[in-house]
Amino acid sequence: MIIGIGTIGEFNFLPPFDIYNGIYEVTATSKLSSFSGGVATYKLAGLTEDDYNKDVANNVTIFTLENSGGKLYVPSNYCKLHPSVNGVEYQGKAIILNLGPIKTDYDLSGLLTDLVTAWVNTKGNGH
Repeated sequence: MIIGIGTIGEFNFLPPFDIYNGIYEVTATSKLSSFSGGVATYKLAGLTEDDYNKDVANNVTIFTLENSGGKLYVPSNYCKLHPSVNGVEYQGKAIILNLGPIKTDYDLSGLLTDLVTAWVNTKGNGH
């Protein structure tokens, strides 16, 4: 799940974080593996070190969320839904494009530029 810094909206979480459902602003994101409070955050939530290690192996992101009640750290795989922003719900999407075998030094910059341009043009049309 990809949620941008500065996003404000209603978050719904999976247990054990579901008791914190509410409106938050995303103030930071980082990979769980580089988050200094990772194991402690998991243990405070009632999760195990095995849960933490599994999520590190799966390259999970951790969100820093803030509201008037303070800060909350939630691993991305415990976010049930993306926040609803102005009543519109969003969900992350990813595209994986298998190009087949190509030379390791093949320049893909033109293709990447075309893909970004196509996405911006599509998104700009209200999709």
